[in-house]
Amino acid sequence: MPAELKSEYVGVHIPCGCTILVGDSEDSLVDIGVIPEDTETSLSITYEVQTVMGSKREKVLEYVRNMAAEGTSAIYQAKLKILNNLFGGIMDIEESAGTNVPSATHKIAKGYSKETIYTLPGQNADESAQTISKVNDGTEDLTEGVDYVQARGADGRWGVMLLSAATATEELTVTYSYTPAAYIDAYMGDSVRQITPRMIRFYKEYGGKKFWVDLYSAKATNGLQIGFPASSADTPMSIPLTITGELDTTRAAGKQLLRIHDEIGVDL
Repeated sequence: MPAELKSEYVGVHIPCGCTILVGDSEDSLVDIGVIPEDTETSLSITYEVQTVMGSKREKVLEYVRNMAAEGTSAIYQAKLKILNNLFGGIMDIEESAGTNVPSATHKIAKGYSKETIYTLPGQNADESAQTISKVNDGTEDLTEGVDYVQARGADGRWGVMLLSAATATEELTVTYSYTPAAYIDAYMGDSVRQITPRMIRFYKEYGGKKFWVDLYSAKATNGLQIGFPASSADTPMSIPLTITGELDTTRAAGKQLLRIHDEIGVDL
C-alpha cells in the first residue's frame, strides 16, 4: 500500500502586490512609490548550468555560473531625486530653495486699458499677492488705490489693474518682490556616465508577516520613460521599470546576488 502523500502547500500563498524600496544599504532603504494596481511585478533569477565531464565521458560535477536577476514593475513616481537614485545617478540634480526675489521688474506696454489685470510673471509659491514697491510711468510713480490696485485673475495669478488710463501713452514699469516655489532641475546627457548600483527590495507584508527579496547590487536598466496621460485619464503618470541585479563581490561567496526573506511560508 503506498505511503500517504503529505501536502506542504497550505499556508504558503503570498497575496499579490508589493512595495519597492531602494537605498545604498539595508539601513537606508526608502519606499520609492506606489505600484499601479494593474501592474504585474515579477522577478526572474537566471543562471547557466555547466557540466564537467571526465576522461571517459562520465559526469564529474555540475555547477552554475553567470547568475543574475531581473525584475519588472512600474511606479507612480515623479520625484526626481528618488528616480535618480533608482537609476544609479544618471542625472545631474540642481536644487533651488525658493528664495525671495527682492527687486523684480515687469514692463506693461503703453496702450494699456483700465480695469484690466496685467499678470506679473513672478508669483509667490504660497499664492499670496506679491509686494509691489513701485509702479512708474516713466515720469512719476503712480499711487496705489488711486491709479492702480493689485488684483487676482480668474487663473489665480496676481497682477496689477489700472484704475485710470489717462497715461496709457507711456510704458509702465512695475517693481515688486516675490518668493517662488522651491524646485529641482534634473539634467541628463553624457557620452559616458558611470552609474552606481543600489540595493533594491521587493517587499510584501501580510497578516503581520513579511516576505521580501533583496537585490544587493541593482539598477533600473530600461531607460527613463515618462508618460503624460490625458487630463481625463483615470490614472496618473506611471514609470515602467526593468531592474537588473548583479553580483556584489564584496559579500561572502554564495550570498552575493540576493536574499529571499520569508515569514509567511514558514512552518517551524
